[in-house]
Amino acid sequence: MALYETTLSAACAVDAKQVVLTSGASVAIGDYLRIDGEELKVTKGYVSAATIVPVLRGQNGTLAQAHGVTARVVGG
Repeated sequence: MALYETTLSAACAVDAKQVVLTSGASVAIGDYLRIDGEELKVTKGYVSAATIVPVLRGQNGTLAQAHGVTARVVGG
């Protein structure tokens, strides 16, 4: 699996149901994103290449947390 990297273009509150990325070019439904130690899963409402990404928070035993603008996002 190839990994990709981008950043948040808007801050994300601990209870947010979506994140806003600077680029959604490589993102796909079912991908996992890692931001500041939290894992998030891209949900089926995602539209290909969009920058607003619906997610399920706190995946794989991680806890949902707030993330600041420009936080590093690694996905794959």
